[in-house]
Amino acid sequence: MPLKAILGEVKHKWGVDVNNCQLYRARRIAKKMFQGKVKLQYNKLWDYCETIRQANRGSCVMMKVDRPLPDHPACFQRLYFSLAAMKKGFRAGCRPIIELNRCFLKGTYKGQLLSAISTDDNNNMYPVALVVVEAKTKDSWIWFLETLVSDLGTPPAQGWTFISDRQKGLQPAFDVVLPRGDHRFCVRHLYANYRDAGHRGLALKDKLWAAAAAYTEAEFHKEIDELKHISEDAYNYLSNVDPSLWSRAWFNIFPRCDLLVNNLCECFNAYILNARDLPIISMLEFIRKKLMKRDQVKKDGIRTMTGRLCPRVVAKLDEIGQWDMTGIPCAYAMSAIWFFNANPKDYVDDWYTIEMYKKAYDDIVYPMPGEDQWVKTNYDQVDPLEVEYNQGGPEK
Repeated sequence: MPLKAILGEVKHKWGVDVNNCQLYRARRIAKKMFQGKVKLQYNKLWDYCETIRQANRGSCVMMKVDRPLPDHPACFQRLYFSLAAMKKGFRAGCRPIIELNRCFLKGTYKGQLLSAISTDDNNNMYPVALVVVEAKTKDSWIWFLETLVSDLGTPPAQGWTFISDRQKGLQPAFDVVLPRGDHRFCVRHLYANYRDAGHRGLALKDKLWAAAAAYTEAEFHKEIDELKHISEDAYNYLSNVDPSLWSRAWFNIFPRCDLLVNNLCECFNAYILNARDLPIISMLEFIRKKLMKRDQVKKDGIRTMTGRLCPRVVAKLDEIGQWDMTGIPCAYAMSAIWFFNANPKDYVDDWYTIEMYKKAYDDIVYPMPGEDQWVKTNYDQVDPLEVEYNQGGPEK
């Protein structure tokens, strides 16, 4: 709190005038008290992790600590967190596509929250896993990806498809962990880099997005050729980016998903916004409780659904779909289906059925016991890393 705000509180509650020196001392004492409580949560992390694993069997909660010298206390470094219900639901009922993103933590001890978010069969966000890391580096992304891939188990025949925003450190991590994996770039971030490289103006923007949204190679080349006529420099810039990473015309159709942007991760970051300045256990509990409530809301909603398809997919049938890429008949296919007096809903891919939607939310996110009933472990207590990270600094 700013000193002026503290002074206002003191005057309002107690009618007392205090000087700036008193305010500084009081705020410093309050900060130390708060930091002590925050540090205490790190000390309890081993017990919390073990209790999560027992309350939600099959969950993966894995912590990495750093102990530079044998006689030094263990310091927190990273924590991977994936609830069994979300992991099983993703494997059973979600398309094999995962968005990766990160957001800053704003509490006493800085760090980043990396997230893996999929989409359910009604096109809602579906959190799969998250990890608290000390900083956004190549090493932390490698650790997250390796843990995530191991935790999810055997992938589908054609693997998982990942979408990311071209962060430094993440692409080298893919090269190490998933060198042959299916990877897409978020086009919004690609456009931001394209614009920052000097390729500005509505015409150049529209042509990039038109090329990205193209469903056929012929349509893609048409848009790119038109871009070349406008600006050869912009054309050369995009020519250096593999189109299979950012244009629908070149995407693998296996995931039955034509997403171009990391909107699902942005939704998740907004969803947990109020958690990001909380101490670590409070933050994880805030997220777990929100997911537990959300899981039940989805179950209640599914019980009211009728027919074969999820509601958003039924609504999308009235729009122009692209059959191969999304699994939803396009306008031309719809015309042929109607010509033969068939039902278009029978031609939509099974991914979009209520039956698959149910599978995504079939398991339960179980509540946690009170802290006095947590499992007591014998591991050494963990201290937070008392380092102020330069969030805008160079990547490692």
